Amino acid sequence: MNMQLTFDLPRVDERATRAAVKKAFEQYHDYRKTLDCSAAPLHLVKGIKGPSANTTVARPDTDADLIRSSHQRTAYADMVEVAERLQQHQARTIAMMDYVDAVEQAVANLPEYEQKVMRSTLMVEKRKRRKDTVIWPELGLCKNDYYECKEKAVLRIAFALRIEVYESKGDDAA
Repeated sequence: MNMQLTFDLPRVDERATRAAVKKAFEQYHDYRKTLDCSAAPLHLVKGIKGPSANTTVARPDTDADLIRSSHQRTAYADMVEVAERLQQHQARTIAMMDYVDAVEQAVANLPEYEQKVMRSTLMVEKRKRRKDTVIWPELGLCKNDYYECKEKAVLRIAFALRIEVYESKGDDAA
């Protein structure tokens, strides 16, 4: 009985994965800009506490008391709303910081030359990015080695960020 074990492993769609990584780096740059702009008010978010639990609103006896108590309830509701908004802002900021850290960690875990390639290409904002024909001689790589290194780095980052794209079962073009 000579039986062979076979696996039907999915194939990575390299073109779609490259597009996903480029999109991830665009989002990375957007988050970096946003975090640079919104870093100032974060010290306010950590110290926010809701309204104290021992505040009570007395039963109004006169019209003046009724107006005064409605203002207190409005101020209380405004304070609760501000606290909720600050908590939402803090949650969004933490999510952005986690994403930026994940991208930077994925690049940091690459081999040395792949790190250098990524730091000089996708880690740089699009408007400040230089052409590949300028970068590969600076790194001391030949053209083929540079593009091979860049391709491996993009795939490793895709797997690290879990954004790889697989070919569907119907695709036989590979």
